[in-house]
Amino acid sequence: MGKGTDAFKRELGKNTGKWVSNKIFGDGHSTPNRVSVKVQQQKLENDLRKAELKAEAKQRRAENRKELFSKGKELLSDIDDNKEEVIKTNNQLNEIIQTIIPEDKIEVLNFSNYLLLIIKTNGWKTGEKDKHINSLSDACLTKLEQCEMKLQSISASSDAMYLQAELKKLKKKKFIQKYLIFVGAGIFVLIMVILVKLGVLK
Repeated sequence: MGKGTDAFKRELGKNTGKWVSNKIFGDGHSTPNRVSVKVQQQKLENDLRKAELKAEAKQRRAENRKELFSKGKELLSDIDDNKEEVIKTNNQLNEIIQTIIPEDKIEVLNFSNYLLLIIKTNGWKTGEKDKHINSLSDACLTKLEQCEMKLQSISASSDAMYLQAELKKLKKKKFIQKYLIFVGAGIFVLIMVILVKLGVLK
């Protein structure tokens, strides 16, 4: 009887000690089973978070691919549009070059107005990709000079003078549109050099 009572007391003391320990120190000092449950729960939460992060990363990659595809499509569309514009402009250029200046005064004036319209619509550009536009405007300008000479040759002096005035304006416009940016840059550099020489800028 004494041994059974002692064993009971020991077991009771051990369990009471565990209970007190768990209350004071938490699961860090609990039985292995309880720690294991906590670890498993934490592992499940970590796995769930990893799965969420992976799904988010996958979605971001899909969105990035979609955006890149969209930008690529826009770029190709711009290239195609520019190619079509170049072909159209070159066709117009060839048509103007091949056109013979008419003999009739009204027809010369009509053709001159057509050339003026093309130049005023397109003008001259400074960009490398706009060379085809500059070529078209230059061809129209040359044809206008021929029209002006034709009007003089058929004694349409007042009309010839009108074209001369228009040609002067267009040549000035050509210089400004094509070269003014370079002239401006040159003047800016010159001013900077002068200011450095004078000691204003160091």
